[in-house]
Amino acid sequence: MEGTAPLLPAAYCKDPKAQPPLSEDDNLEILWFPEGDGAALLKDGEYLAIIPPWSGYEGFHGYARDCKGESPLCWALQDDAHMQTRVKDAKTFWSSWSSENSPWEKYQPKIVDAFEATLGKHSRYFAIDGGYWPPKAIVQFDADEGVYLFTVGLSLCPQPSVEMAYEEPAHYRRIEFAACLSKDLGEETIMTFAKYLSAQSLYPWEFFTFFGYGHTLPCDAFADQFALSHLNFLHFLESPHEAPQISLPTIEGEPINLLWCVPITAKEQQLAEQEGAAALISKFPNENPPCLIQGRQPVV
Repeated sequence: MEGTAPLLPAAYCKDPKAQPPLSEDDNLEILWFPEGDGAALLKDGEYLAIIPPWSGYEGFHGYARDCKGESPLCWALQDDAHMQTRVKDAKTFWSSWSSENSPWEKYQPKIVDAFEATLGKHSRYFAIDGGYWPPKAIVQFDADEGVYLFTVGLSLCPQPSVEMAYEEPAHYRRIEFAACLSKDLGEETIMTFAKYLSAQSLYPWEFFTFFGYGHTLPCDAFADQFALSHLNFLHFLESPHEAPQISLPTIEGEPINLLWCVPITAKEQQLAEQEGAAALISKFPNENPPCLIQGRQPVV
């Protein structure tokens, strides 16, 4: 209640003598994991404590150098090869952003080129980072079938919490959004949806979660569009019907998952949540929702 840090019980102290308190003169450093859901505390380059992404589960809160055994506050900081690799990768990640060939300079052209290899030259390019790190953008392509919108840059930062759901998190950590909207919706609706995508690009890192295939998300971007106002959720799909096949580059050997945004109704979202994405997908003609965002009748 008073904001004071709890003391480690003596039975779990590696040294029976209390360590001197840290001071502002100490050479301290906090090293964040790239996902933003873990951090390491270092003093003069030595690890004092690590809060990993799985902190807070089943009574575990983190590791400490001066702890022995498994106390209610922390566990002993072992010479764990996996954790050492995580910390090393974090150092490499942050160092790369201060280099001349940062991840943005390195991968942004490759991602845009991958879209253009399938859809031709993009027609518009919008920065959506507001001048803050990390850099992000949306590229627009005007095609006969509709207006395509793709994010560029979300994939440069791995999503948090993926390792809590998958044994191979590297396959699911990196994403970009994709959408195809009917030209009949008009410029204002298309730009409103682009702004909505821009806002959702912050979501995983603000709420320490992740987006993946089959996930659903509330969407109010079409509230003022009569033909689409009943479609107030998005369903992220890998390959909706007639979606172009785009071969995106890998980032540090990890694939980019292109999440196609398919609007659905509240009842359709409820079916997907209760019975799984496959149950909803099977309700559509061709056993796949259409790629093109336009007015349609509910299937549930």
